[in-house]
Amino acid sequence: MINMDTKSIARNVLCAAILGATALAASPASAASCKSVYVKAANQTGQTVTITDLDYYDYEDAKWRSEPTVNKQIPNGQVWADTRTLGSVGGERIKIRIEYKDAYGNKKKAYSTAKTCRDKSTFTVAMSGPKIKPLPQPQPIATIQVKQGTYMGRWKDGQRLIEQVRRVSDTSFTMKRRGQGGQPVLYTLVGKDSYQSADGSRIAVTSNKTFVWINASRSNRVSYKRAK
Repeated sequence: MINMDTKSIARNVLCAAILGATALAASPASAASCKSVYVKAANQTGQTVTITDLDYYDYEDAKWRSEPTVNKQIPNGQVWADTRTLGSVGGERIKIRIEYKDAYGNKKKAYSTAKTCRDKSTFTVAMSGPKIKPLPQPQPIATIQVKQGTYMGRWKDGQRLIEQVRRVSDTSFTMKRRGQGGQPVLYTLVGKDSYQSADGSRIAVTSNKTFVWINASRSNRVSYKRAK
């Protein structure tokens, strides 16, 4: 009687071992690594950024996996690239996340599109956060305001010139030569106390009653003074 119970127990243990081995063989193995994955992140932010982390989302296990990353500054317009082996996602759908800091230290994130990870896959991330607005350019300064009125000057040959000057704004005025037809010529401020017309002629203001007119080719100049 004891021998039969012992045999039964042994038989049961053997069956259990066989069933366990069969079940283990039938269970799915964990996903292999995805090798030689090429990751590149383009800096399109308009400023220098610092990449601080690289992660990838495992859709099969519904969790983020992190990859060790050394902080790296990337100038605007440059591309950061690296080749990695991503564990446990071979043949599975993933997406890449790049974490970075902008020029002010603000933390940002950028993502690739999701796709199946295979050996030698390429994932591209565009870092395109809000761009820094360029600083406004300094505006020309008029430290001397030209007075309206009649101005007298002479050509090199001694010919007298009479010009009528009219203020349009703080940064522009018109000038019309007496005895000539046509419309008055508009001069607009382009530099410190320097004005220019549409044809390239310049006027350099030397006081509120005097200025020097220079033609577009810079070959002739006439000094003018306001008539009393």
